[in-house]
Amino acid sequence: MNSRPNANRTPQEPRKPERLVARPNQLSLRFLRGHEPSDHFSKVIYNQFGISLICQIINGDVTRQIAVFKKDLGRLKELLNPIKFQTNYYYSPSEFKNPRRIAAELVKVNCFAIDLDRKLFVNSLENQPYNWVCHANRLTAIDVILSFIESRNLPLPKLVVWTGSGFHLYWLLLNESYHCARYWSLLQKDLIELLRPIGADPACSDVTRLLRLAGTRHANGNISEFYELQEAKERWKLREIYQPIYSAFQTFIAPKKITQLSTKSPKKQPTKRRILKPNPGWKKIESYFRLLLEDLIKIAEAQPNQKIPKGWRNFWVYCVAVALSYICTNEISLVREILNLGKIFTNLPEKQILSNTSTIRKKANQYYRLNWQYLNGLINERPPEPRYKLSVKKVLSLLDFIIPVSLYHDLRAIVPYQLKLQRKWEQNHNPDPKLKRNQRYRTNAAQRRAMQAYAQHLHNQGLSYPAIAEKLGVHCSTIYRWLKSHSQ
Repeated sequence: MNSRPNANRTPQEPRKPERLVARPNQLSLRFLRGHEPSDHFSKVIYNQFGISLICQIINGDVTRQIAVFKKDLGRLKELLNPIKFQTNYYYSPSEFKNPRRIAAELVKVNCFAIDLDRKLFVNSLENQPYNWVCHANRLTAIDVILSFIESRNLPLPKLVVWTGSGFHLYWLLLNESYHCARYWSLLQKDLIELLRPIGADPACSDVTRLLRLAGTRHANGNISEFYELQEAKERWKLREIYQPIYSAFQTFIAPKKITQLSTKSPKKQPTKRRILKPNPGWKKIESYFRLLLEDLIKIAEAQPNQKIPKGWRNFWVYCVAVALSYICTNEISLVREILNLGKIFTNLPEKQILSNTSTIRKKANQYYRLNWQYLNGLINERPPEPRYKLSVKKVLSLLDFIIPVSLYHDLRAIVPYQLKLQRKWEQNHNPDPKLKRNQRYRTNAAQRRAMQAYAQHLHNQGLSYPAIAEKLGVHCSTIYRWLKSHSQ
């Protein structure tokens, strides 16, 4: 009997496909991808009521600036479409009262932002599972970054921006005004310390910092784009996100800092450099250069046809540029004012004016950057003074030949030393005591006692303190001191 071995066996059912389950390190699969500048801007700037700035920065200099007001939100795509795929465009996530990117003009804070730099990644043994730098695929790199954030018990960021060489992480905030800037700064620094092992940039702790705008091009040619995580919380209140950041900081960072402080010896505080003024008599150096600029303009207006003669134009432009470097607050206004005055009072071409003042503008721009960092709390000490100095003696040595003698009476800063002594002597020997300045009445003790007795005699006759002071030629407080000591 021929029996088939599989006759009594039921036919095998087809195998069902396995259900794909998203693993914790595959969160980037639930990202929404975009590369429109307007979409990135509108997701960060929520419920705008201030001014946000978009800047193009080339070689450290702002070459273009766009101020986005609340009224421009309706045509935001039309406004930002021309800068799409352009190189080195940045925007300010914070909002300001005026189009000036300083902490004093801050109106609103919209997010916590972390800049992950591949050069700052700490390549240690414990960080090897989170080495996102070695992954060429962006989604894989995002998975690694998110797994590290979860390991630190931090909430997931809502936006991740590929900048062309690194990543920006965003935790969006809900309507936090400028009053929270101090607490924002503390939490931002804690967040940077928590993500420092994977390359968080410590310079990104400034509330006025610029970040790269998605849809624009990096200097290396890569186009930046953003990813939105759907499972992350849309927006946070500051008091809500405070607890997870603070608890993570106390768990992972605070114990290490305590051990480091116990092993380190105290450092000596560096001595502050003294900033020298061109004239010790001036209380503020800016007031000296304002008067110097006024005198330089008076000298130019006193020339024939109000033009500096040929041969002293370069010297005059040099002095004007040094004075303006102490008056202006940024390089753009400095260049504009130098060109404006140079074209009005000289016949020099624009290229020659810029070439003659290039080193002055370079030093001034260096000071503007350092002073901006000091005012915004990035450096603790006031920066040294790199700008050029210009004394009265130097100006006279350059321009003495073209200054009319009759004009010295109207000048206030460019004054020769002998004329300065003469003016001081006239002020101190003026018959009107109200016009006397820095006068110290010098006499011997016998004459002073005689004047005190005479002042007491006039007071007994009913004269007031100001009347006695005017009659004796001394200050009213001196009469009060004399009579008070005489009564005792």
